[in-house]
Amino acid sequence: MGEVRFIERSNANIIEEVFYPVSNIPMYRFESLVDFVVKEPALIHLYNNRDNDRITCEQIFRLLVDIPNEHLIAYTVYADERESITKGCSIILRQLYWDKQNDIKQLKQFPEKRAKYLQSWPTLSSKYNVFDRSDLLKKILNDFDSTINHGISLDKRASEELPIWRDIELMRRYDWGELCSSWGTSMQNIEVETLILNLLDIFKLEIDRDNPKIGKIELDYRFPLDLYQKILYGLPL
Repeated sequence: MGEVRFIERSNANIIEEVFYPVSNIPMYRFESLVDFVVKEPALIHLYNNRDNDRITCEQIFRLLVDIPNEHLIAYTVYADERESITKGCSIILRQLYWDKQNDIKQLKQFPEKRAKYLQSWPTLSSKYNVFDRSDLLKKILNDFDSTINHGISLDKRASEELPIWRDIELMRRYDWGELCSSWGTSMQNIEVETLILNLLDIFKLEIDRDNPKIGKIELDYRFPLDLYQKILYGLPL
């Protein structure tokens, strides 16, 4: 511990810290920004209508499915418990959707606006639904846990059976640690992928469930989004 930052050491004659803007290709910039947004906010602080007590929920589950040239969708479950999801547990479901098809279409139709797009945000939408209790979401996590209890093993996928998605990412946080896995079209786990398809259908319904209104939620990002975008793109601060 100290007031002076740590010193970088190497056998290189010169060590220089840099932060170059991400690519001059708009879609690459969008992908880099979305990759950060998917994993955020790190925490959500919840205030209900009955009192002003703050309940802090962390990410305990995240599912991402990337469909090439169409869209990317990610669902994240936040809770104030990782495993012991009881009746009084607070649960928040978040949906993030990137309309890649729209961005690709705009880039093709208006190439003269490329400089503008290099400073733009991708076509993103985000929605949060707070559950006072949700037996369904609890059951989903329990079913998922029983499926991946010993990890996720992958097998080679036959080339003629390639799915429509490009990448799948999963994260499940437990009291003992965290399980993360991601794979592309060349690999597969039939049992887990079948469960994922079911989860997508369930989450699509649950995100629009009519739950009681609450007081306030605070989205606690590890780094301010607008500032992150400017630094990532190399824009003036």
